[in-house]
Amino acid sequence: AKCNLDAVVKGEAASDNLVITFADLTAGGYGYDAKVNGGAVDVTIASQYQEIQYVLPEVVDLAAYKTLIVDVTSNAQLDIKLVDPNAELNQYSQKTPFKDNYTAQDQAVTEPIYIDLAEFADKDLAQINFMACVNDVKFTIKSITFVK
Repeated sequence: AKCNLDAVVKGEAASDNLVITFADLTAGGYGYDAKVNGGAVDVTIASQYQEIQYVLPEVVDLAAYKTLIVDVTSNAQLDIKLVDPNAELNQYSQKTPFKDNYTAQDQAVTEPIYIDLAEFADKDLAQINFMACVNDVKFTIKSITFVK
C-alpha cells in the first residue's frame, strides 16, 4: 500500500516514490505544541531535548529506497531521528534511533533535508522524531518522501 503519492520530486516522475504527509499522522512525544496548518504541521518546543514523535502508518523497508527527503523548516537546529520498529528502549523508555540526523548547529533550517539511505538497507523505518537541540524552537514539517 502506498501513502499520498507525490506527482513530482525535483522535476522527475515520482510514481514509485512514497510520500507521507505529517498532517495525516498522529503525534506522540513530549514537551511540544503542534497544530495542523493545511498540509503541514506547525510545532513549537519550548525546552531543549523535547521532541515530537510520529509513528508511520506502515513500516517502510529502507532497502527499497535510495534517499529520504524531509521537508521541514525551523528557526533552530533539530535532530531528526529515524527509528526501527524493533528498536530497543533507552534509559528514558524511548525507542533508540538507528540514525540521529542533526541539522547545522546555530542555523535555521530553510531547505529540505536529504538523508542517504544506502547504509540503512537492513533497516525498517517505523517512526520519525524531531527533537529540539536548543530552547524555543519553532518548525514546520510538511512531508517525508522516500525516493527509489
